Amino acid sequence: MTTLPQHTPMRLPRPNPSHLAIPSANGHAPVSAHQTGSGMTGADIWRVIRANLWLIVGFVAGAAVGGYFLNMWLAAKFPRYTSTATIRVQVPSELPTVGAESRLLVADPSPQSIELEQQTQAASLKSKYFLGSLLDSKDSPIRKTHWFQEFGNRVEDAKDDLQKKLEVTPLLNTRLLEISMSAGNPNDALVIVREIVQRHIEDRRQNLQNLLLAKSYQVDSLIQSYQSQLADLNGRISNFDQQIAKNLGTSEQGNSGLAMEMNTLVAQKALTMRDFIEAKSKHDAFVAEVKKGLTPVELSAALGQQQNQSQAQITQLQVALEGMKSRYGENSLEYRQIKSEIGALQAQSEDSESKNRENMIAAIEHDLQAKCDAAKEGMDIANRDLETVKGQLQDLAASKAQRESLLVQQKTTMENLNKEQQEQDSLKLTLQAHNGTAEMNMPADLPENPSFPKLAITLSLSIALGLIAALSIAFLRELMDTSVRSPRDIAKVGQLNLLGMIPHEADDPESAQARLPLAIYEAPHSIIAEQFRQVRTRLQHSASLDTVRSLLVTGTAPADGKTTVACNLAAGLALNGRRILLVDANFRRPMVHSVFNVPNDAGFGDVLNSLDLFDQAVRESEVPNLSVLPSGAKPSNSTELLESQLLVDFIERALEEYDHVIFDSGPLLIVSETAALAPRVDGVVSVVRARGNSRGMLQRLRDQLRQLKAEHLGVILNAVRSQSGGYYAPMIKTYYAYQNH
Repeated sequence: MTTLPQHTPMRLPRPNPSHLAIPSANGHAPVSAHQTGSGMTGADIWRVIRANLWLIVGFVAGAAVGGYFLNMWLAAKFPRYTSTATIRVQVPSELPTVGAESRLLVADPSPQSIELEQQTQAASLKSKYFLGSLLDSKDSPIRKTHWFQEFGNRVEDAKDDLQKKLEVTPLLNTRLLEISMSAGNPNDALVIVREIVQRHIEDRRQNLQNLLLAKSYQVDSLIQSYQSQLADLNGRISNFDQQIAKNLGTSEQGNSGLAMEMNTLVAQKALTMRDFIEAKSKHDAFVAEVKKGLTPVELSAALGQQQNQSQAQITQLQVALEGMKSRYGENSLEYRQIKSEIGALQAQSEDSESKNRENMIAAIEHDLQAKCDAAKEGMDIANRDLETVKGQLQDLAASKAQRESLLVQQKTTMENLNKEQQEQDSLKLTLQAHNGTAEMNMPADLPENPSFPKLAITLSLSIALGLIAALSIAFLRELMDTSVRSPRDIAKVGQLNLLGMIPHEADDPESAQARLPLAIYEAPHSIIAEQFRQVRTRLQHSASLDTVRSLLVTGTAPADGKTTVACNLAAGLALNGRRILLVDANFRRPMVHSVFNVPNDAGFGDVLNSLDLFDQAVRESEVPNLSVLPSGAKPSNSTELLESQLLVDFIERALEEYDHVIFDSGPLLIVSETAALAPRVDGVVSVVRARGNSRGMLQRLRDQLRQLKAEHLGVILNAVRSQSGGYYAPMIKTYYAYQNH
């Protein structure tokens, strides 16, 4: 009687192990999975190029052939001939001028001014107004070209096309402007460039002449103005000189004579003032004494003089009287007459003394007043003369100052006149010696070869476009390819540890004679065996094998190489001295018995139903320390058996005798037995076939193991190809070269 097994809870996973190292692209220095970015490295780019090398070569070759025929077609249908001319520019400061020593001077312009002039003339050449003036004239040779006739009467369209096709380029670090024009006819290009250059040079020359003539008119006007001012100043200076010479002689002698005269007048003024004061004092003193009833000295002297005169007359008459007395006697008539006169004089003198005193006072006072007035008049005359001389001196100083000011103005005017005359001479020399700020450097040439198309340029562009298209297709294919081919693809999925990469058996010559599932045993010196040993080493370092004793090997799809990985992993651990039991848990496509050539009549399914059959079902293999348990007959309820306590009992029974139990199972995403087995083992190792599985399937496997709470130890990338940019081509060569050294 058969009873359904009792279900048991699934085993809780161990804590997550540390991240495993991911081998690099060249198989040498490993990098961590969480450190590997999703962008492409140089090795990835080179791999893509190598993988699509024939595509790239074909596109480039086709593009080169297409470019050659395209160049021929363009040369026949749309040829372009370019005519080029260069002109030399000069800045206005370089125009000739006349120096102080009447020699020709040319200023040294700065590079900035030259560059500015280049830009200015380039803009002038490209202006629509300038180009329009060439085309508006019906006599212009440009209107006779085939290029112009293509526009018919549409002059504005021709102007726009000429402005678009005309190239004016300032050549760096030179004074040159390059003018070029492309046209379908070489003669048209020559005529257009030649006419443009000639018109520009003529315009610059005419502009310069107009500018110089206008400036010359201004200079002539200034010269006439300065000459008129100079004549006026000369006349005024001459008038001052004549006025000074007329009044004072030369300026120095006149100044000395006036100074001497002024000194004399000052002394004379002092004397007249002294005389006036003395006369005034005498007059005032005389009047004061008279008022006081005193007899002033002047009056006393006058009265005494008058008395003396009367006494002298009386004395004289008395002498005469004595003579008459002695001669004629006192009774003579003469004696009596003289005596009578003496008496009359004495009486008269006594009678008129008081009257004479008053008259004398009035006379003396009048005389003193007259002297005072005379002294005052003399003082006033001296003052007037002194003021006159002072005025003359001031007028002389003012005249000299005005004359000096006029002389300064005369000097300044003469300097300005000389400067303008030099400027006029410079302008005349410039008009004679200079043609303008632009001159011909290299005339336009007749183009012999077309400037478009150029075979080298057409081929280069065609090849470049072909290369870009080929690379775009190659990398688009790469981006659209979601298959897992390298550690970087595994890193793009994320949160996965890479245990190792196993090369494709076709790329390993050493493993050709060995069975691939037992390559680590039968071809121990092969690169495949070496990679399985590295997987074993990483597995030992990523998980403690003392606690991780039951392992499950699964994958995402059939034919991923799960059995190959399980067998080699089991053989590798067995060769390392551990007792290993390899169990074939793939009831749908069992392969372990075929690998080890053991019968499959009793196996894992039978042992699950009865542990007593364990010893009978287990088979020893040719690999030391490795025993195998085939799948046996497929149970009708295999999933239920794996979810029951029977599986736990089996694992415990197997671990009593063996160090590790390794289960080879079917694809996790397809069969339910693997999903039931995964959470009940200590660890799960997933196998991904390079270029056989997509990143989406690998992501689903990761997520399903996480949902099952299974311990996912890592991923093994199987069947990695070395050709077409594979990762193992250089490593395989290096490995065998190093091993055979």
